Amino acid sequence: MKARLINSFLVLMFLFGVSASNVFGQTAASANWYLDQADSTSPNVIIGNLSPNYVAGSDSFFFAKYYAFTAQPTDPLVGDSYGIAWWPGYDASNTKISWGLETAQKSGRYVQLAVSPKAGNSFSADTISICLAGGGTGLMRANLYYSTDPQFFNPTLLNPSDTGLVLTHATNVGLTQYIYPVTIQVNNGQSLYVRIFPWYTGSMSNSKYLVTQDAYIAGTTTPVTAVKETTVLPKVYSLAQNYPNPFNPSTLISFSLEKAGMTKLDVYNLLGQKVASLVNANLAAGQHSVNFNADNLPSGMYIYTLNSGSFSVTKKMVLLK
Repeated sequence: MKARLINSFLVLMFLFGVSASNVFGQTAASANWYLDQADSTSPNVIIGNLSPNYVAGSDSFFFAKYYAFTAQPTDPLVGDSYGIAWWPGYDASNTKISWGLETAQKSGRYVQLAVSPKAGNSFSADTISICLAGGGTGLMRANLYYSTDPQFFNPTLLNPSDTGLVLTHATNVGLTQYIYPVTIQVNNGQSLYVRIFPWYTGSMSNSKYLVTQDAYIAGTTTPVTAVKETTVLPKVYSLAQNYPNPFNPSTLISFSLEKAGMTKLDVYNLLGQKVASLVNANLAAGQHSVNFNADNLPSGMYIYTLNSGSFSVTKKMVLLK
C-alpha cells in the first residue's frame, strides 16, 4: 500500500470514534489530491459535503505532466517515485518555452486548487496544505494565495512574505510539506481557490519545473439556514473564465447575475454552430455555476456566451483531449 499523508484532524476522529457531525450540525469535510500519477490531477479522497475540482495550470502554456523522479524519505508519497510536474509548454510555433532569471512571480502562471461546498452548505476551511519542490533545480520559488472571488481579485497571501518560498530540489532533498492553518468562510454558492505562483531565479532554461504532491483543503461544512447566513448579491453581471482551461472533458463555468431574469448560457464552435445549451431558465440574482461536459466533442477552441436581460458577454475556452 502506498504511504499516504492523512489529515491529523481526521486521524483523531477515527481514533476516538468521533462522529463526522457534531451537535451544531457541522460535518468534517476535506478534499485530497495525491498528485502522484499521470492522471491524478483529479481529487483522490473527498470527505463530507465538498465538491473539489481538478488541479489545473493557468493556461495551455503552463501545464501538468507525469514525471518520474527519485523519491526521498521525506517525500509524502515515497515509494511512488512519481510527481506532477508543471512547466511552460510550447508557444504558437511549437517552440518549447524557457523561463528563468526571474525576480518575482508572473500573474498568468499558476497552479490552482479549488473546492466548493455542496449546494445547501457553507464551508469553514481551517487547513490548506500542499507538498512542493523544484524540479531539476534548487532555484525555484513560489507564493501561495487564496480567494473566494472567481476573478481572484485581492487574494490573501498564505506564506509569510511575498519574496516567496525557496523550494528544495526534488531529487536531492525531497519535497517540503507546507501546512497553513486558516480561517476562511466559503458561503453557499461560492468556491475557495488556492493558487501557487512559481518562478525560477536561475538562468534561462526549458527543463526546470515545479513539482507538486499530496495537497488537501480541510475544515467543516454547515447546512445553510436563513438565520445563520445572508446571501450577498453581486452588484454587477459577470462571466468567469471556465476552470480548468484547457479542459478534458469537463469544465466549470461560473457567472453572476445582478438581477433575476431569463438567462441563457450557450456554447458554440468556431463556425458559429451551437453545440450545447447549458442554461435556458429564469434564474435568481446571485452567483451560479454549471458544469459543461464535452465528451462528445472534438478538441478545439469553443466560445461560450451568457445572455441575461440586456447583458451579454462571450469568452473562449479550449478542449484538449
